[in-house]
Amino acid sequence: MPIPSRSPRGSPEDHRSREGFDVAILDVNVAGTRVWSVAHALLRRHVPFLFLSACGRQLQRPDGMQGAPLLDKPVAIDELECALVGLTLPAARSGEPD
Repeated sequence: MPIPSRSPRGSPEDHRSREGFDVAILDVNVAGTRVWSVAHALLRRHVPFLFLSACGRQLQRPDGMQGAPLLDKPVAIDELECALVGLTLPAARSGEPD
């Protein structure tokens, strides 16, 4: 179940009751605010995620988040689909080879 969001404000933990999603797509900059706190909450919950950004590949991500895929906006649907499939594969999630 997708979690619609217009703003990263508030605690990411506020969404605890909304279980049931497999992956998350995070736009790095929402209304001028970086989404690092949401990404940290997802890391703690072991929810795989990817970042979307118009900043390009040179975007500096916080420690522990360099492994999350980063896609440039606008993103081609086939590139997004590939990244999402990669996040949902058991080998990709465990860090083990295929």
